[in-house]
Amino acid sequence: MRQGGRAAFALWVVVGTAVLCGRAAAGVISTVGVIPDPFSPNGDALYDSTAIHYTLSDTAAVIVSVADSALVELATLWAGWEGPGTHRHWWNGRTGGAVAPDGAYVMIVQALPEQGGLDEASAGFRLDTEAPEVLSLDASPARFSPDADGVADTLAVTGAAYFGHEGDRIRV
Repeated sequence: MRQGGRAAFALWVVVGTAVLCGRAAAGVISTVGVIPDPFSPNGDALYDSTAIHYTLSDTAAVIVSVADSALVELATLWAGWEGPGTHRHWWNGRTGGAVAPDGAYVMIVQALPEQGGLDEASAGFRLDTEAPEVLSLDASPARFSPDADGVADTLAVTGAAYFGHEGDRIRV
């Protein structure tokens, strides 16, 4: 992965030293995930950012970054020391002031504990700002009366939508 920024460079120097010394990975990172997935940073106040969450078993120097599907780093979300426990860092979908294009991305966590070698974990996710195309929508029964008399008190709404990026048809 290509790195950028001072914080990333400083940790890479330390990580490089640990790797050259032949230390094995520490296994300090666990339970990595990204929520929500997909997310849509389109300014509508719904799923406009996403968060990576992970657990550390020991204190470590940590870099959390976002990369595109070719593993080219787009943003560093965090660089610093973190203690044991669950951690979360948010990404608003922006790189260089503009929203990144729709597509597949990867959150990468690199951790170097005080005792042990480099550990790395990642989680893939999608950025999708395109609204789905509604293919069908149906309400049944055509007439209903929610007056609690036990007759036609409920309405069922079904439909199908098309999400155009990968041709997935999803029932809603």
